[in-house]
Amino acid sequence: MLIKGIEHNVVNDAPFIGALIIAPRCLKGCPGCQNDHLKQEPDIEVTSDEIIEEVKSNFFNEGIILGGLEWTHSSKELRELIGKALSSNLEVMLYTYRTEENFKDVFPDLYSLPIWVKFGEYDKNKTVKGNIHYGITLATSNQYIKKLG
Repeated sequence: MLIKGIEHNVVNDAPFIGALIIAPRCLKGCPGCQNDHLKQEPDIEVTSDEIIEEVKSNFFNEGIILGGLEWTHSSKELRELIGKALSSNLEVMLYTYRTEENFKDVFPDLYSLPIWVKFGEYDKNKTVKGNIHYGITLATSNQYIKKLG
């Protein structure tokens, strides 16, 4: 599978300390995307087993954070990573621009799993201060985090 990178010991993007696994692409094209620069990064080819092994090799990582770009545009890889992480007793946090209803329609199998999901796309007209869910500050009022499963 392709990724853009792994960042360890991330503390502000999930209700746990985790490794950010950066998705290989995003097709959404949101105006003002704060991660647009990641599209220029080279692709790294790894297996899901290698990712989980690297995550678990760092003592502080309690789980994986799937973000940076949009993992729902790589659905096969998304399902594989979530499955491997859960079977390895790791927490999972997924960032997506999708609404909860759309996510549930497109990914009913994932919606039933015990994972954290940040729903809602960035909307510069809805920026707010103090939108905090599970200790994570979100940029806009239409975004929220929910524990599924």
